[in-house]
Amino acid sequence: MTRIDIVVPVRNEAANIPRFVQSVEALNLPPDIAWTCLFVEDGSTDATVDVLRQMSADNAHVEYFSLANGFGQGPAIIFGISRSSADAIVMMDADGSCPVAAVPEMIRLHREGAEVVQCLRRSLTGRSWARDAGSAAFVLVVRALTGRRFEDQNIYFRLVSQSFAREILKLRRYWRFARFPLPSQASGRLAILEVDMTERVEGESTYGFGRLSGLVIDGVIAFLTPGRLLVQIAVSLAAAGLSLFLGHALLATLLVIPVAAIGFRFVQLQRTNYLEKLVVVESSMDSA
Repeated sequence: MTRIDIVVPVRNEAANIPRFVQSVEALNLPPDIAWTCLFVEDGSTDATVDVLRQMSADNAHVEYFSLANGFGQGPAIIFGISRSSADAIVMMDADGSCPVAAVPEMIRLHREGAEVVQCLRRSLTGRSWARDAGSAAFVLVVRALTGRRFEDQNIYFRLVSQSFAREILKLRRYWRFARFPLPSQASGRLAILEVDMTERVEGESTYGFGRLSGLVIDGVIAFLTPGRLLVQIAVSLAAAGLSLFLGHALLATLLVIPVAAIGFRFVQLQRTNYLEKLVVVESSMDSA
């Protein structure tokens, strides 16, 4: 028997959760697969908690945690991973954007030896041109500043083995962005699965421009290596020193402040342990 936990962060998803669970139940999974939908509720203002409470009471495949002081999607996923003891964990959304039909193939690839099955978004329908442009710009900025390619991790929809999940729990600075350094395909530990996606079926994204911008900035900072960050700091300080020598104090200040802020945030992301900050209000596990 192979145990699979599907970890799903939710906020204001009362209408989507029953539909999501039904779509998982409709999958043609092998008989030796035991699965659970593990929902991590994160600051909902609608009836999400009520729906989860009722569904967990009626359906043995549904479990949930409700958090008091949510810190966003990434930490909610990390919390779910930390509470899972399944053989493998699938991370995905319940809003209809992640194709549930891909889950059986993810499980098959895992059982053939892949520790990580990373879904790759091949197409996306229903998204505005502005979001498409912003996503393309982000990929370019990440590559320019960090040297990393994000084309093979353009979504966080993935399956990870329990052993790789334990590795993720050690990589704090990546938690908020929910993208992680992946093994190479050549190692046999990684499988890439292309999927076609659509924008959420119902409800609105909780990520406005300001919140999304902050998440993107944290994502770029998280993927800076310490060595590359030190080089960028050194170059900025040298340029600032030259500007001061030439009498351009304002320019020197403008060069130093952003780099100092990036360095501070890098250290903050590295040190912040969201698992110590998150507080469980209620859980279906309490009555288990």
